[in-house]
Amino acid sequence: MKIKTHVITPYSAMVPLVKECIDKFPDLDIHIDVGDLEKGVKIAQKAEKEGCQVIISRGGTAKMIRKAVSILVIDVHMSGYDMLRALTLANDFHGKKAIVGFSNVTMGAQSIIDLLELPMRAYTIEAAEEVGPLILKLKNEGYEKIIGDVVTVETSTKYGVEGLLIHSGREAIYAAFEAALSDYNFNRKAQHLISLMRQTLMENEKDICMISQTGEFIFEEWNSFDSRPLNREDIDMLINEVFTDGSLSKTIPKEKHHLEVSGKLIDDNDQKVAVLSIKKRIKEWSNYGWLQIKENGNTENIIHQSEAMQHLLKNINNHDMARHPIFLVGEKGTGKALLAHYIHNLHVKKGYIAYIDCRNVDLYLLNTCIFRDVKTIYLHSIHWTNELTLGNIEQLIQFCKVRNLFLVMSSESIQIEKLPNDNLSKINILFVPSLSERKEDIPELVTHFIAYYNQSLATHPVRIQKEALDLVQNHQWKGNVSELKGCIKTVAMNERGYVIETEAIKKLLLNNANQDFRFLLTNGTLKEIEKQIILATLEEEQQNQTRAAKRLGINRATLWRKLKE
Repeated sequence: MKIKTHVITPYSAMVPLVKECIDKFPDLDIHIDVGDLEKGVKIAQKAEKEGCQVIISRGGTAKMIRKAVSILVIDVHMSGYDMLRALTLANDFHGKKAIVGFSNVTMGAQSIIDLLELPMRAYTIEAAEEVGPLILKLKNEGYEKIIGDVVTVETSTKYGVEGLLIHSGREAIYAAFEAALSDYNFNRKAQHLISLMRQTLMENEKDICMISQTGEFIFEEWNSFDSRPLNREDIDMLINEVFTDGSLSKTIPKEKHHLEVSGKLIDDNDQKVAVLSIKKRIKEWSNYGWLQIKENGNTENIIHQSEAMQHLLKNINNHDMARHPIFLVGEKGTGKALLAHYIHNLHVKKGYIAYIDCRNVDLYLLNTCIFRDVKTIYLHSIHWTNELTLGNIEQLIQFCKVRNLFLVMSSESIQIEKLPNDNLSKINILFVPSLSERKEDIPELVTHFIAYYNQSLATHPVRIQKEALDLVQNHQWKGNVSELKGCIKTVAMNERGYVIETEAIKKLLLNNANQDFRFLLTNGTLKEIEKQIILATLEEEQQNQTRAAKRLGINRATLWRKLKE
């Protein structure tokens, strides 16, 4: 069967040369039309709808057609013979002559001009809009003949300068027909191979997509979904992780099911491609607000330069810890959830971890949940004044024991008397230090957060000034690591340079202090507010009572008395 081929010439003088070549290519069913640029595009689009398989055109017209159609487009390249013929012809004319065009035209032309010492110059343009002003400039300088492509010649004529078109010769058209045959046959074989590979791939992975580093979908197939199952934000987050880490395994909860996403990075010649495979898993648990399932995977680094954190990690890393439930005790924002995930990865190593919010957990509903792939239960936000009684704790421990689940619990404080006596000796209680107890970790934490936001949010800063870091390290972080992380995020997102400067930190800390102050002024009795202001001032003055008293307009004795009240 012949290959349906449509030749679209940008100028009519090219048609006879095309007709001369037709007989030498019996495998091509060739049709010819004349149309430059936009007109050529319309002809190509019509031909594609009528079943055309290959388009052949030239220069800018071929470039525009390639963007407008999905079939193979072959460009009749300007050959050295074409250029030599045009320059030889132009050389016989008297007067000043110039060749105008894009670099692909002028580079070859300049070489011939230099070799043959022709009395003409080559002018390179980078955009079609530059042709008019350049022709007008050359006209004013006395140039009488302009050599170039169709656009150049038409513009020259418009401005009253004679134009000489660089024609495509038989050898260029012949080469284009040969390229049409070889490229079409190669593409057909490639498409057949892709079809076979696609069928094989679909037998193993029913829902899959391949995405370039720029976020472009190279391939996608969704058999279990009516449409693409992930939104753009989810996709960008996933491919960013694949291109950063090389692979991923993640669960994304949805209303009626959750998506298990696995990703890997493959090399396609010099281009890296992210491959995402997605499986729909029907939820075996309802959409409870107190329950969250997270996959096993890489967690953030546990910074442990300080003695307090080294001691904690030494205890956590002890293999005996895996024998009994672990109870983490620490202030809000100290990273208990991160540690729970770290413990899961370290001692359990596989399966999911279920985060259960004890402030509103429904024990009856919890017992109805089927945790097929869950291996660790993390009970967080235990508040001893809530309904979580001794019996509740006992039930939760029993729940994990029956299902052979590893148990991690956490609270901001601990009341030993509310823990079951028979299980007390079998619970490992670990105290998580506050940020004020691990100040040696702050420089590395800051560096880690700067790098994290640089990678995940494309923020500009890559380091922090020493004086700014000193301010951060000496500040009393009531919200601990969480507050510090939020602070670095805010500064990093607002900073346009590569260094977080001291003034930015001062401004943020002052703003935070003002917010705390406004909170103080609207909470508590007058005496309580007065005492909080004194304590806040002492904190800012690093517990120096003389400076604090001076700022408050009182003497040290009065300050001391008010603190004792």
